[in-house]
Amino acid sequence: MSYETNGIEEIVEGINDSRGLLEEAIEELRSIRYIEDDYSALEYLIYCLKDTSILLQLSSLPNPFLRLLSTVKLGEMMDDEHFLRKMRDSKTRIIELTALLRGRVRSGRDLHIADLVEFYKTGAEIDELITEAASSFEEPSMSDMREREILLKAALFSESASLSEEFLLDSWERFPDLRFLTLDAADRNNLDIQRYIEDIDYSNSVLALQATMKATKRGLVPKKRSTEAFERIGCCLEQLKRIPFPENALVQFSFLGDPFSSGKGSSGGMGTFIRSLGNELVSSLDGVVTVVLAEPEEICTRPLYRFERDRHLFLYVPLYECETKRRSGFAGCQSELISTVSDMLEIAGIKPFAFHMRFSDYASLAMLKLGRRLGVKNLFTLTPDPQHRFVNESGRLVSIDAEKLLKETERTDVSWRMLSQCDSVVGIGAAEAKKRLFAYYPSLVEDEIAGKIRMVPEGISLRNECPIETGKIGYEELFNKERESHFAPDRKGLPLMLTVGRLDPSKGQYRLLKAWGETELNRRFNLLIIGGDLENPDSVESEELEKIREYLSSNGRLREGFCHIPAMDNDSLRCLEASIVEDSYSPWPPVYVAPSLKEEFGIAILEAMAAGFVAFGPRRGGVKSYVKHSRNGFLIDTTDEISIRNGLSSILLDRNLTPRKMKLISTEGSRQVYRRFSISIVAKMFAEVYLSTGKNIS
Repeated sequence: MSYETNGIEEIVEGINDSRGLLEEAIEELRSIRYIEDDYSALEYLIYCLKDTSILLQLSSLPNPFLRLLSTVKLGEMMDDEHFLRKMRDSKTRIIELTALLRGRVRSGRDLHIADLVEFYKTGAEIDELITEAASSFEEPSMSDMREREILLKAALFSESASLSEEFLLDSWERFPDLRFLTLDAADRNNLDIQRYIEDIDYSNSVLALQATMKATKRGLVPKKRSTEAFERIGCCLEQLKRIPFPENALVQFSFLGDPFSSGKGSSGGMGTFIRSLGNELVSSLDGVVTVVLAEPEEICTRPLYRFERDRHLFLYVPLYECETKRRSGFAGCQSELISTVSDMLEIAGIKPFAFHMRFSDYASLAMLKLGRRLGVKNLFTLTPDPQHRFVNESGRLVSIDAEKLLKETERTDVSWRMLSQCDSVVGIGAAEAKKRLFAYYPSLVEDEIAGKIRMVPEGISLRNECPIETGKIGYEELFNKERESHFAPDRKGLPLMLTVGRLDPSKGQYRLLKAWGETELNRRFNLLIIGGDLENPDSVESEELEKIREYLSSNGRLREGFCHIPAMDNDSLRCLEASIVEDSYSPWPPVYVAPSLKEEFGIAILEAMAAGFVAFGPRRGGVKSYVKHSRNGFLIDTTDEISIRNGLSSILLDRNLTPRKMKLISTEGSRQVYRRFSISIVAKMFAEVYLSTGKNIS
């Protein structure tokens, strides 16, 4: 696959600070194959440029997108001398400094620690980039704690670096703030760590947890008495040594939430998919480990591990302040994650043959580095997310200031780095989705990288694969007056509108509520929202709940047609959806609405379609790869409540839309899911990718 690049230089050379000429260039670029919107046009434009003089001109223009992308490209292309000079010139301009370092890391070329230390401690992302760009593993006489920290982190990420005992003991004594990194380095260099462990201050919880894990791994008994809490954790960790588990396991990571708690906090549909996929993969692989993060305080209040299917192990890895670190994209905690996950796998005797990372954040990048250090194959799921934030529904660039753009592109930059460093790339969807990946990541056209990509759809467990249990909440229960939130009994004859997901602004439940509440839709449909922890909400859920409550308080009449129930386990949810379809009094099939700004694929949408709902999904993202408008579902603009309102009203309030036509659409949607997205079919496709990535399994 290749791009048509003729004329690109002429397009670029015609750009100056005139808005008109820039728009002309974007229009010309969008006529090129695979370019879908203004942002992907700019990605393509900058990727094709090889002339640093033109890039320097673009980096000085007012347009923040051009400035950022061209500066990244400059960092990628400049030689050491010009790069360091440009860095020093940009030292007080954080955005420019960060962009240059992003480019340098993308290029894969290293710099000496001494050349980077002056920029260290400038910002969280800059620090991450510097430790990745550092190459020297010499042990000069270092009096500066920053130099030692960079060296220790760089060595932690390295596949071969070793540090002397003298250097580590000196670091331990002179720099207490570096003890986490020093202890890990001593452990990896197979030094006697007893002396370090005896010197642990248990008031430092992160360091104490690390020491407990390393002592358990090595069978050491500290002479210094630990605290009761860490003794309990040590006992729990000891249990891991006794679990039987085969070698050559696939390890997949579910760092954004617990697969058994989908819909609560940060846990979403991806967790449900990972759980179902792992259960099926054991039919083809020797074993599957799903790694989940948990607060250390939870370790002894619930199992440290669990099996759902034979040889599918869920391993709970302790990490302090999990939720806070999730919200920040795990920036600043790569070292902690690498050390902790590595220890947990070793304690449990797990010998992986492959890692699969699915999110564009520093946790995934950390696991890629760990995988490379362990010599396992690394797979990464690549998506165009979050570039959708940069354009509107028509594909035009949105107005955004440079500082916000820098933050919003942090995850995109991680994707670029993962793309170049992983062994295999998994794209979600089919040919249409693959085109979108090539638009946003032009480096995929290069033979070396293009050969890595495999397109595989996501899937769901269907009813004949995962029998629906009895005794779960059903349709009638939604009208039970004993429930805090319920529908009025006299509305049983109305069709139901459902949305399921994490209670989060990006998922759009509040936007859907307003779209429903401010139109005739509230008299024609009941609205059911499922999601969130309503008893112990986190900060994000609390904010969304407050908005919902305030809106309903101001529009009291809507309460009779509105119901909100907390997140439920997947089996219960599927049972409820089946009951809604089968037991509803309305001749209309129920409607499922995904009001999120964008769904990369949409597990909850597939599940609703399988049950017999008519699906309404966002036009942006991957839903359009299986929802064909007005044939097996509908696609609408989900930018805000106005667009959701207009999209739903124009279809659902159309007098020509009959129950019979809607039933035909729901039947076709269900047929599509059963034919293409059964988890058993999808798991076989994933198994082929894993087995072909490098290491055969007997």
